[in-house]
This record gives sequence, structure tokens and C-alpha cells, in this order.
Amino acid sequence: MYLEQIESGAKLYVGIQGVGVALTSEYIGMIKGECLIIKSPTPFMQIKQKLFPGNTMVVKTSYKDSSIIFQANIIESIKRPRIVLLEYPDSVQKK
Repeated sequence: MYLEQIESGAKLYVGIQGVGVALTSEYIGMIKGECLIIKSPTPFMQIKQKLFPGNTMVVKTSYKDSSIIFQANIIESIKRPRIVLLEYPDSVQKK
């Protein structure tokens, strides 16, 4: 699957429904088949109320000459350190 190609530290572009600003994050890692771990998107103060369990994120990152895109629900948003746990996505697109 394409998720294994994302390296720790990769820049992520994140979309959350109802948020009108561009969001960025950083990929930390995954527990294969269970969850993905990312840094809380920035600007954090503008979106922290949207980081609740069950809310959906659309995540995009670059890999070589293509993009990896997936949608995942938030499992939990942790304040210290500022990280977000995402459900392992059912499908991933590479464009």
C-alpha cells in the first residue's frame, strides 16, 4: 500500500470540513492496520475545536513525482505532545 512510502517527517497538507484556511502537518508514523500518527495541523489555535474523535481529515502528501491522498477519521487529538491519531484509511489514492 502507498502509506508505507510516506517517510517520517514528510509534510502533509490537511483539509477539515468547515475550515477555510490552508493547514499543514507532519507525518510521524503508523501502527500498520491500526492508526496513523501526525502532528496537530497548523495553525492549531484556529482549528483545535475541529480535532474531535470521528471528524474526518483529507490528507495529501508528495512522494517522488506523484501525490498520495487519503481520507481518515480522527481517533483522538492529544494536547501534549500535539499529535493526532487517525484511523487507518480504507483506501489510498496515488496520482
